[in-house]
Amino acid sequence: MFGRIRTTQPPAVTKDPPRAGVKARGEHVWLVIGFSVLLGLMALQTALSLRQIESQRQQLKTVIELGLNKFNLVGEMHAAGRERILLLQRMFLASDPFEREALRADFGRQAELFIRARQNLLAMTLRADEKALLERQSALSQRFHHLHLEVLELLDRGETGQAMRLLNERVLPTQYAVLSTLTELYDLQQRDARDIGAHSDRLQQEARRLLLAVALLLLLTGLTVAYFVFARVRAVSAEREWLATYDQLTGLPNRLLIDNLIGNAIARAQRQRTRLALMFVDLDRFKAVNDTLGHRAGDQLLVEVARRMRQSVRASDTAGRLAGDEFVVMLEDIHSAEEAWAVADKIRIAVQQPVDIQGQRVEVGASIGIALYPDHGRTQEELLRNADAAMYRVKAEGRDGCRLAEVSHLPA
Repeated sequence: MFGRIRTTQPPAVTKDPPRAGVKARGEHVWLVIGFSVLLGLMALQTALSLRQIESQRQQLKTVIELGLNKFNLVGEMHAAGRERILLLQRMFLASDPFEREALRADFGRQAELFIRARQNLLAMTLRADEKALLERQSALSQRFHHLHLEVLELLDRGETGQAMRLLNERVLPTQYAVLSTLTELYDLQQRDARDIGAHSDRLQQEARRLLLAVALLLLLTGLTVAYFVFARVRAVSAEREWLATYDQLTGLPNRLLIDNLIGNAIARAQRQRTRLALMFVDLDRFKAVNDTLGHRAGDQLLVEVARRMRQSVRASDTAGRLAGDEFVVMLEDIHSAEEAWAVADKIRIAVQQPVDIQGQRVEVGASIGIALYPDHGRTQEELLRNADAAMYRVKAEGRDGCRLAEVSHLPA
């Protein structure tokens, strides 16, 4: 347009070129304005999209945090419920009244943790199915409360057999039903996680690529955190249970678990009319290793002895550590004293083999006392006492040997 004006108008006419420039500048202004409006609309669209993303991100974050909090609270309830089962069972093994009172106090503290976690869960936004599960759990917990009080009353009156029957037939099934209800709550939270995934798919349709990326990122973050929280709750519960029942140095069952296993084994032997052997193993010359090479060397020796003991018995047998260099081995379903003696001698020979510790050859022995059920005792205390007495007779006779308990140690 500007070129056509310059070729058709006389040079003397000087007004049109300025008007053409004004028109051109006006068109440029409109182009700039239009482009600016277009950029503004794009910016507005981006801002609205980002705002929508932020709003949806906050909503998704709230859902994830709610789910994580539920996971934590249900996990605390589950852990406290399992701990109460263990404490109630340990009360049967506690002969000292002060120890039993301490266990009752721990039982009460676990109950408080359970109730506090449940109250916090009820204070959150819950669906109808979650409320129904919690109502079922409440009814079961109330039943468990009344039943465990009956068990404690029976224990206080010395009616241990009746208390054990009530524990096995009614109390434990009720508490396991409580734990099963909490597991269902876990399943609901997992379904919530899948619902979050479906929600993120809807965000993909609404916000295109950008919204999809943000939604997937939040979903992945939420599911990852939920998984690790759930895994951590289970790991802490398993670790707590392991630490309470196994020796941290050797990995063998500790005194608490050994007492429980021996009691269960005696009950099975009574029902099935079979025999079992209980061995009390004490290492010879172990103190000399500790005194000369140090406690770290002594710990290495105990770990190796524990490994050899496990290899010397059947998979169905039990080897445990009581304390220090004292071990217990239990053989179930044996036919004769000779069979128990053969295993004890096998353990003694395995322990005798030299151990290389800190570049030095270390040799220890084992004094082993053997008590048979029902020959040398019909209770856990009698078997342990008679096996211990037999072991001390081995020590008195020169150590490094095996000896069978005497029937005369049985009470009249």
